[in-house]
Amino acid sequence: MRCIVYTETLVLLLLLLNAGSECVVVQQVGTRGPAVAGRAVQLECLWSQGSGPPLYVVQWCKDGDMFFRVTLVPEPRKVVFPTPGVQVVVGASSEHRVTLTNVTAATAGNYSCEAMSDTPDFFVSALSVYIPVLEGEWLAPLEPSSTAASRACVELFLISVYSSQFTEHSEVIS
Repeated sequence: MRCIVYTETLVLLLLLLNAGSECVVVQQVGTRGPAVAGRAVQLECLWSQGSGPPLYVVQWCKDGDMFFRVTLVPEPRKVVFPTPGVQVVVGASSEHRVTLTNVTAATAGNYSCEAMSDTPDFFVSALSVYIPVLEGEWLAPLEPSSTAASRACVELFLISVYSSQFTEHSEVIS
């Protein structure tokens, strides 16, 4: 099933035409942390509902193909559509977030969230974001040597693609 993604310009035009008070508006799309190969990632869709009709459906697409839809009217219903590289955890997904498990390089892509209000107007708003997948080893955090270090403890990761990119283009400067 193909998705139609409206750009921010069209969303702004819809807001201006409808004075912004009746439209459902997708405000932000993103992830909680990086998408790392072999792990799960949570995609989030922040939307607001105006004073118009209630939210009817929220759907997610990857590279233009719908992979998850939550219909809220008349009763909440979740549907998953088979999509290469995308494995949805239905129980951990809702109209606000989608959890993907077993992330691989095939999971990387352009993800969009589309929200639509119910009849009679069917206002539609969508935003998209490119989500890369990090591959390589995750290094365990070092033991903090001070109180300040314990507050600033950061988990580091090694991206094998990054290091191999620069070995081909290195040159010795005398």
